[in-house]
Amino acid sequence: MDPETVLQTSAASRADLRDGGGFRLSVTDAGVLLACGLGTWWLWGPLGEFALLLPFVLGHFFLFCNVFRVGTRAELVWCFCFVAVFLGSLHGGWFGMGVLLLAQSPVTLGVILYALTRPDYHGIFWKRLAGLRKPTPTMGKVGRRRPDGADKPDPPSP
Repeated sequence: MDPETVLQTSAASRADLRDGGGFRLSVTDAGVLLACGLGTWWLWGPLGEFALLLPFVLGHFFLFCNVFRVGTRAELVWCFCFVAVFLGSLHGGWFGMGVLLLAQSPVTLGVILYALTRPDYHGIFWKRLAGLRKPTPTMGKVGRRRPDGADKPDPPSP
């Protein structure tokens, strides 16, 4: 079965495919997305447009963690930019989801493009996009797997 199309339904299957790459969707993920939709609908009356912040942020989190699997540093760049734009628009009195979407779209695109070209990319279509990634000097070397998942070359023989 192609890891890009696997629907993961348990923590055990998620652990088995952790290094495999591709799109991920667990029952928990689907439940959280459903709860987010219901929460947005419920909060729309009291919060208005601010209720859309919930699916905006959670949608990006899902996009970065389950679809493109961009990594923590890139997620943090997006997060800091989001907070800066959000607070700046509130302070300036021009908050709107259109403004937020317009300001964050280039950041989102940049984070995704950055992830797609990294040698360790393992998100959706990772096998098909292998030609975009630049090999690193350590790629392809035979070595032992460390418990933390990082490759470590074998020590030289005495």
